[in-house]
Amino acid sequence: PVSSPVTEEEKSESFVTVDTSSEEENKPEIITVFSINDLHGSIKEYPYQKELGLAKLEYAIKHDIDYDPETSIIISCGDSWQGGYLSHEEKTITDSLLSKMGVECMVLGNHEFDWGLETIRNLREQSPFPYLACNIKDPYGGSVHDLSDSSTIIEKKGAKIGIIGAMGPNEESSISTSALENYTFSEDLNLIQAEVTKLNNAGCDLVILGAHDSVKNSDYLDQVGNRFSTSDIQGIFGAHDHKFIVDTAGSHSIPFAEGGSNSKGYCKMTFSLKTKKALEVKMVKDAYSKYHSIDDSLLNQEIVNTITSKSVEYSSDTKLCEFVGDFNTYAEMNRFVPMMMLTAMENYGWKKTNKIMALHNLAGIRSSLPSGDITRELLFKVSPFDNALKVIQNVPGSQLSNVLGTIEDNHKSGYYAYMVEDDLSFNASLTYDVITIDYVSEGSYWTRNLGSLPQKNLGPNNERKNIFPTMVETLEGMNTPTFYATDF
Repeated sequence: PVSSPVTEEEKSESFVTVDTSSEEENKPEIITVFSINDLHGSIKEYPYQKELGLAKLEYAIKHDIDYDPETSIIISCGDSWQGGYLSHEEKTITDSLLSKMGVECMVLGNHEFDWGLETIRNLREQSPFPYLACNIKDPYGGSVHDLSDSSTIIEKKGAKIGIIGAMGPNEESSISTSALENYTFSEDLNLIQAEVTKLNNAGCDLVILGAHDSVKNSDYLDQVGNRFSTSDIQGIFGAHDHKFIVDTAGSHSIPFAEGGSNSKGYCKMTFSLKTKKALEVKMVKDAYSKYHSIDDSLLNQEIVNTITSKSVEYSSDTKLCEFVGDFNTYAEMNRFVPMMMLTAMENYGWKKTNKIMALHNLAGIRSSLPSGDITRELLFKVSPFDNALKVIQNVPGSQLSNVLGTIEDNHKSGYYAYMVEDDLSFNASLTYDVITIDYVSEGSYWTRNLGSLPQKNLGPNNERKNIFPTMVETLEGMNTPTFYATDF
């Protein structure tokens, strides 16, 4: 094979190696592997964020010039479930729809753990495709086999393609402590080596690594590319940072591709089975502009009909309130979400002796929302985690000041969105009663946490109340209010 000169501009779109090998007897000449990642439950089309939804994403992939129904493979590199209202209400729906669009395996992502280990185990038993991750360790350092397989082999017309799964080390920090249960994701490359050896011994024509990690996010995949060559691993598909990326990993320049997030696009690699080299590595980030206007009658009707019926069953389109003007993350949402928390605390009759502060991590407010009717489905995009609301009383302002760090505009600090009762400014000399979420109060990875202070659940008799249903309940109690962006 001869490498073509690639400019930086061209490299941002694709990494291409020209190959002149002939077809191997009885096997396809080439195999194209497609990957989606960080779907986050975006199974329905959402024009505001240019999310295609799974029916149109399937259409885009299967009308790609390199897609062959007999030889192509579609994989998912994780964070598939958490983030969508329907996927949350019916936990099996995402895997079912992914299977209908042709996905043949899924690498576990960190947000698969948001629903707890038992949910992963239960969904694995029902999933139409294998879950992959070779480097999950239990609290005692042992390898875990009840959550996923380490690798799988997919056969296409006599060709064997081995897919290894791996979780990005250090991604434990973005999972609630209670959900993770002290499981960890190992950076030991011997775990990948064992799968490479196993797949080669099984006669695999290609070995692919699907990683819930990115070359732009950590040095783990560069370590993979330093240890393994393209004769060991022919390509790496990535995830986690929601970017469209084509690059290489490590000193051996293993081709790497990542396909954005939330059904906005995909990535692909086409391989020669003769030379075990990538002929083309590409991201497709213009899928929405090309395919959003495709008529529903041309789409996979199994997917369309399932989404339609489940939307009715779970009241997805029930109006909760109206926004006049767009409410954006890191701006209006920094006040709207804490305001809902303060209102909920008042509704539950908490007797206070101090001013109340609502405190929420910025990264947990996940989406902007457009002007117009706000439905259950749209509101869920803002707060898709099963975080419990916690109340911590008599917190010195000096301690909160240490938590908040530098106060910025738009009711945010370095890591948090916050609001003080009566929309007052924060005063470090006062004492506060704080309503927050367990992801913050339990510490997780926050170095300045509140975990050492006594805390109670928001509900009566210390009843657990999660933030999303509490916000729904709060808005329903207001009888479809109207909120103006200019007030926030």
